[in-house]
Amino acid sequence: MNRSAAGGLQTVAAPADFDWCDRPPKHMRVLRRERLTTITPNRPGVAAVPRQKPRPVTGPSGLGYTGNDISLFQDAVAESLAPFRIRPVSPGPFRGRVAVARSSDVVVATICCDVTVQASIESLPENAYFVTLTGDGVAALVDSVPVEHGSNVAGPGRQVRIRWAASRPVTVIKLSRRLLERVWRDQGGRSASGPLNFAVPLNPVAVRSGIWEALADAFVAACESGLLDSAAVNAHFGQLLAQSLLSMQPQTRPQPVPDPVGHAPHADQAPHGAGTAEANDVLPVPAPVLRALEFCRTHAREPLTVADIADAAGISVRRLQATFRTHVGTTPIEYVKRLRLAGVHADLRSIAQGNTHETVTDVALRWGFTHLGRFSGTYRAEFGQLPSQTAGRNPSGRK
Repeated sequence: MNRSAAGGLQTVAAPADFDWCDRPPKHMRVLRRERLTTITPNRPGVAAVPRQKPRPVTGPSGLGYTGNDISLFQDAVAESLAPFRIRPVSPGPFRGRVAVARSSDVVVATICCDVTVQASIESLPENAYFVTLTGDGVAALVDSVPVEHGSNVAGPGRQVRIRWAASRPVTVIKLSRRLLERVWRDQGGRSASGPLNFAVPLNPVAVRSGIWEALADAFVAACESGLLDSAAVNAHFGQLLAQSLLSMQPQTRPQPVPDPVGHAPHADQAPHGAGTAEANDVLPVPAPVLRALEFCRTHAREPLTVADIADAAGISVRRLQATFRTHVGTTPIEYVKRLRLAGVHADLRSIAQGNTHETVTDVALRWGFTHLGRFSGTYRAEFGQLPSQTAGRNPSGRK
């Protein structure tokens, strides 16, 4: 393959100790044992510079392992990811490799064995979330439930059983819980009392697009180049990975969002399907919709437009309207109106109980209803009585 130095290709020998699996994933740039190709600039007197490739033995962070000792291999996996129990399940001599790149809140580890092994852990650590990228045909169980295609997202406390097929690299992205929950709060999410619960199978769109493989590759390159030595770059890269998970991976049990008046409305006042567990069990609610719900509840008393809500959710107006219809069953503006009506209803009941001396007009204006005649009709259609009836000393409730 040699060409003239004036403008072609030439080859140089690969490192003598280079070794890797026969079938690497498509996102890994792996050298052949015999040679690697370098580009020679089309300028006289400029020498060819070999392209820098990730070293698949220890990784840019100096961690990892390659060798025949399964105990040391298991220790390397435990140090970089979690204390998995590794057990060969196919015949042949064991040889394993772990390549690791890491920053303060992110670890990317690529694992490969010459024989098929089963990796299992009874409970993942409480301080991290794991995105596991596998090829087709990889068997995986999370909390004893099979995962189609193998690629999955598992959070704190999950039980995992997965088979790493012989000579088929698996990439695992580990994100710290503090990073993910900090980004979640920054995007308008409520402080969680427990871990965020993501759908376990990796989003099929993400699987088909290979976006997570690209992000993993970019992180390894940034770590290897020293780019992540910059605290600002390190922080931004971590936020990118966390935001990608929150945006692309559905959550099966989202954290409840606070009521705009500071307490939960009565069951018959709550907007239907507004982030309830029943609705979420039927169809996982995407993170942008959760951010929109949180924003609406927090700012229900303020003048809001669809564009305001879409900006807070981080998506386009068109996508917001479509996803709201699917997951909430109404439009964003209608949802805000029902939140305001629920707030008015709670405040009017407070008047009836003697907790405040406000008038119906005071309450309506505070919740953004400036046309009082129209407000009375809307309120009656929602609750079956006039606002003044609810504010009476002995409200009769719904008729």
